[in-house]
Amino acid sequence: MLTEKQIKIIDIANKKAPVLGVEIENKDVYYDVDNKKWTAELARLRRESPDYYAERFKVLEGRDYQTVIYSPKEELTLGGVFWVFVDRETEEVITFLAEQ
Repeated sequence: MLTEKQIKIIDIANKKAPVLGVEIENKDVYYDVDNKKWTAELARLRRESPDYYAERFKVLEGRDYQTVIYSPKEELTLGGVFWVFVDRETEEVITFLAEQ
């Protein structure tokens, strides 16, 4: 069960995602507990392109953020996983990542 704070973080991401072109009706939404999925994904991305991703996500360093993940409901849905990073304190969307 999600806490009120977790639900609020998801709501913030849900409002921003459509502005960024994501049709959230076609996505499953996940609250990434302890950012575990993101930590694993970032490690993979840095192996593929260390300089680019180190610079791209430097904005997250030192911030207390929460990752919200949007995953296609169906395998054949156009567009991949979409990640939204919300600052837990200020409740602002820091950045995002759209996978192909």
